[in-house]
Amino acid sequence: MGMDLTITIDKAVQAIRAEKEKTEKLNESIAMQVRKAVSTSANDMKAEILLSVKETLSKTQEEIRKTEKAIEKQREDMRMESGFRKFMFWATPILLLVQTIALIIALL
Repeated sequence: MGMDLTITIDKAVQAIRAEKEKTEKLNESIAMQVRKAVSTSANDMKAEILLSVKETLSKTQEEIRKTEKAIEKQREDMRMESGFRKFMFWATPILLLVQTIALIIALL
């Protein structure tokens, strides 16, 4: 009877060890799946963030280009206006002289 009890206890211990090993393997598998899922979602988040940043950067660059064009147009308009003012500055006395000469000729 003592021998039967020892065998039964040994079998129970072996069964417990086997279950413990199965549980450890299952836990490792779960941990690995969780790490993989977290890593994947982190990578997906990184990709999404990068895409969002690229889109924002692209929009910002487009806005900068539009602003540069507007500034360049403004600068060109100012140059033309400045040129017109210079022309008028010099043309006005000449036109007045021509007008005076024309009046003198007309009066003669």
